[in-house]
Amino acid sequence: MKPFIAFDLGNVLIPFDHMKACRALGAIYSLDPQYVYERIFEGGIVPAFDLGNLSPSDFTQECSDALKVNLCEDTLIDAWSNIFSHDPEMEKLIEELAENADLCLISNTNCWHYNSVLRDFPFVEHFPRKLLSFKIHKLKPDPEVFRLALRWAQRGQINIFIDDIEENVNSAASVGFNAIHFSGIVPLRESLRRLGVKSNQPQE
Repeated sequence: MKPFIAFDLGNVLIPFDHMKACRALGAIYSLDPQYVYERIFEGGIVPAFDLGNLSPSDFTQECSDALKVNLCEDTLIDAWSNIFSHDPEMEKLIEELAENADLCLISNTNCWHYNSVLRDFPFVEHFPRKLLSFKIHKLKPDPEVFRLALRWAQRGQINIFIDDIEENVNSAASVGFNAIHFSGIVPLRESLRRLGVKSNQPQE
């Protein structure tokens, strides 16, 4: 039976850097990028957006208020979404796993980021099942997120979850996942191999 493998998105499948958005907004509105980071990312606005509790227009207004500038929503979308980069080795791994595993995506994300990922990273089409925080109104490490994922798993199927944040890994393990703390593609491949996961990786 194929394994059920759930992946985190950001900094596992797709590297990202929030400071890219802060630098972009800082350049446009003559703000210090660190100030932008502190006011937005440390001010509690982002979790509400990731939970789907703020509409895009409300999020734009909240950010405008926090930064004390009149943000254009389209400008904010562009800056907010241009934070991702490609990891060819991880994309290769997903291509290899696609036929040998039931893949699931579990991500704390928002509509802007997810739309950007769909546009620029077509390999996510290999994930037929997705738990996205802005749609389910729950954030990792809430154990209920992982319980929802396990409803897709079949009896007798090995269940694996991969995340770069230890708190999320521990929460997933508490509800029955074989949870892997992601630290790089090489140790991840080794962890999957030890769990008996097959891939279509060419033999040398």
